Amino acid sequence: MPQCPKCKAPYEVGQRYCEQCDSYLLHPEEGDYLCPQCGIRVSSNQEICHKCNAKLSKDTAAPSQAPETPASPTSEPPPAPAIPPKTGLPPWALGALIGAAFVIIILLGLLLRQGAAPTKEAEKPATEAAPSSAAATPVTPGPERPAAPTPEASLADGVRKTLSTLREAQLKNDIILFMSCYSYLYSSLDRKRQKTLADWKDFDFLDMNFILDEVKPMGPDNAMARVTWTMQVQNRKSRQFDSFTQVYQVILAKELGKWRIRTINDLTDEESGKE
Repeated sequence: MPQCPKCKAPYEVGQRYCEQCDSYLLHPEEGDYLCPQCGIRVSSNQEICHKCNAKLSKDTAAPSQAPETPASPTSEPPPAPAIPPKTGLPPWALGALIGAAFVIIILLGLLLRQGAAPTKEAEKPATEAAPSSAAATPVTPGPERPAAPTPEASLADGVRKTLSTLREAQLKNDIILFMSCYSYLYSSLDRKRQKTLADWKDFDFLDMNFILDEVKPMGPDNAMARVTWTMQVQNRKSRQFDSFTQVYQVILAKELGKWRIRTINDLTDEESGKE
């Protein structure tokens, strides 16, 4: 069984994060990229540590260089040198490139054909006699176009869409839809899935509503939001009803064009203390 490169705890093949120290376990061939703040192993393409939210860069998250250990005299003979890969393209790849080029040529022809049609229509009025200035009809200004949405508004809309999907999945007990709202870099995805299924086994979620109190960008593909959830549940065993409010600080990452939850911090106790 493989061991975590950080704490040496055993883990199963395919597991994303270590159960003991939350280190990233996939792609060992990329080397060990360590967070400069908490020291756990992170992915080579991460911008923010999934455990302590420290910002990562190529300088601070460089792969650790382990000292080379001299081979013992009784060690096995060195492996045979690897055969360099062939530089030529295989026949199927060449055929795929030719097919793609053919499709691109057809698309360009269609685009040029569509672009030329409006031009001919636009030239027709130019050949007609222009009306005199005295008989010209004044042009009535049309309605103003709505202003383009700001980046902050687009960010807020994307986060609301993710939270709405999360609400729908919670009310329908749809675990696949529920887990689609969480980032691939979310720490302990398996434990989150198991806890959610356990909650659905004990409680019926009758209603859920959220308020997006604050949202701000943290780079091109990361954002931070403050969300207040109000929930109404019923205990399946006692049949008693309960309602409560929880406040969370949520860190989101944009993956495949969708904002997904990467980290959740419960602020409910802090907000209660301020009151």
